[in-house]
Amino acid sequence: MDEIVASTDAVQLANSMDKVLPGTPQHEALETPQCRFCLEEGSAEDFIIPCKCEGTSRFVHESCLRRWQSEALSYEHALICQAISCWVSTYAFVSLGSKRHRIGGHTAKAQRYGAEGHKACKACEAQGAWPNGTLRLLRSDFPDVVTVRTARFNMSVCNQHAMNHEALSLAFTGFRPWQPAIRPVFRQAGVGGPYPELCVFDLDACLWDKEMYEMEAIPKDSDVVLGDLCGRGEGVTGVMSGADKISLHKGAMKALQNHADGKYPGMKIAVASSADTPFAEKVGRKALSLLEVLPGVTVWQLLLRDWEGKDVNQIGRQPPLSSNKARTHFPRLKEATGVSYDRMLFFDDCLWGDHCGMVAQACRETNGKGVVTVRTPSGLGEREWDRGLTMYASAGR
Repeated sequence: MDEIVASTDAVQLANSMDKVLPGTPQHEALETPQCRFCLEEGSAEDFIIPCKCEGTSRFVHESCLRRWQSEALSYEHALICQAISCWVSTYAFVSLGSKRHRIGGHTAKAQRYGAEGHKACKACEAQGAWPNGTLRLLRSDFPDVVTVRTARFNMSVCNQHAMNHEALSLAFTGFRPWQPAIRPVFRQAGVGGPYPELCVFDLDACLWDKEMYEMEAIPKDSDVVLGDLCGRGEGVTGVMSGADKISLHKGAMKALQNHADGKYPGMKIAVASSADTPFAEKVGRKALSLLEVLPGVTVWQLLLRDWEGKDVNQIGRQPPLSSNKARTHFPRLKEATGVSYDRMLFFDDCLWGDHCGMVAQACRETNGKGVVTVRTPSGLGEREWDRGLTMYASAGR
């Protein structure tokens, strides 16, 4: 069985769990007879008891559990699927009364079975892995409450006794109405949506691998490099500017190809780049017009297709734009597209300033929700693209 390696902070937090934490809000909620893993809302399938530990309740549909166990293997940081049934039943839903759960409060150390080790679910490191935000094992906005404490996962070969329900009680924030603490993402990122209405890409070191201000010359139509478009045929995979070749990152190519294929219903795309100089802007626009997503289909054509030929893209920092995307680029995007901030997803490398942080903080609607942002310091890879879709889908838009 593969192990999930906990971070140093997580291990330290786990070591602090030996006593009940004082001052944690207490709430009660009726226990409802519903499947906690339910993938088929309203299913009439019988519940099963996934864990034989004394005191656990019938609350899981067998098909839901089996699907989770199979799909969990596809997540790099997912829970160990062989332990999930026991973990959910004994940790997240231990029954403290015949008909009621007590929410919040007590956290105690788990009993030790088999080889001891501090195991923590690292799925919560990928923001949005917990859609309702109720329980975060490794990080929390409220570091003084129980949600930031990390449970001890003392695994053994017996997946029926990975943890003991009598030694571990519920850990909820106490700041929200009652929700299941454990609600993993049951699908691979991006499958099924919901998708953003507008996906916005930074250009330099995000969508592609170069900084336009460092380029030597504005590319000409002949300055192209042909190659394989990720198995979709031959096309322009690179654009030369002097001795430098400008190429899309793998995640950018995946995102744009899937978008061209219509795999993200209702989603449109645009770019927001604070290119330093008019020269850098011209280099960027020319590269967009030459790089291909599919044979004969350029990035620029795809950008215009979504808006019936209208250029809504915000490139540069010359007036009326500026170096602050939150102040100029995104308000102009909202005006040009009619898409509200809480329906946007934004990718930026943030190497020359925290554009993601500024946009997330400043560009919000009256409901308090704003742009979902993803930092891509190493460029827009496939993992970052999938994570962004998951974050948006998990934000409850």
